[in-house]
Amino acid sequence: MKTRRIDTAAAMHASSRLILVWAAGLAILGAPFEAGAQSLDINRPAPLKAGVNDMQIDNQTGTQYWYFIAGPGTVQIHAEVEGTASMAAGNNAPLTFTVSDFAQTWHTSKTLIATGTDKDRRAVFTANLKKPIKVIIGISAPTGGLIRLGDEYHVSVTGAVAYGQPTGDPIVGTFSYNSGLTQFYGLTKFKADGTIITADGTTGTWKLFDGPTHAYTVSIGNDHISVVLQPGRGLVASNDPDSIVFKAMR
Repeated sequence: MKTRRIDTAAAMHASSRLILVWAAGLAILGAPFEAGAQSLDINRPAPLKAGVNDMQIDNQTGTQYWYFIAGPGTVQIHAEVEGTASMAAGNNAPLTFTVSDFAQTWHTSKTLIATGTDKDRRAVFTANLKKPIKVIIGISAPTGGLIRLGDEYHVSVTGAVAYGQPTGDPIVGTFSYNSGLTQFYGLTKFKADGTIITADGTTGTWKLFDGPTHAYTVSIGNDHISVVLQPGRGLVASNDPDSIVFKAMR
């Protein structure tokens, strides 16, 4: 196992340190957990959950941001990339994991890819902290291009950690209509009270159908559909995860 030590004394004070460990054959710790909505806004990252947070990212969305509270004491962030069947053959792409404090006074990163060896697919970030800090984890895929490139990733944290709490339903927010319905709706706002309003004044409603799978029923204009929320991507057709009906706004 190869270890690289990164000096972050100015940000973490005195004897604190951040170590990036290339971990061949390391298993992610904790029970699997299907994550809630992650954020595309570094200033409003989504809270990590206890256990393994499983999510997907591609080059058509943007960097996804998570946070947790680390320290005081030893903390480990376990990151892994796994090829996903929803990507076409050859479309699995390297993902870059960046760990930083909330104020962005320090950061370290590692790029992982599912088609490589164990040490190419997995990494562990280890910190020994004297006091609690808010840690941001950013996951990004290569940007640009017309072909969808991305992958599935898993993140968990262990040690002296605390978790934030999500606020509201993850579907609440503004999306951009993409395809699959009978008319073009443009910008579409899903409101916390279960109603929908579009840029052209069309109204509708949404309802959570199944929480663990992020499945919703949507009625808008003359359209009545079932969609699945893929945080960072948007609302996809329930029978075709590659078909984005409403695209997430960056």
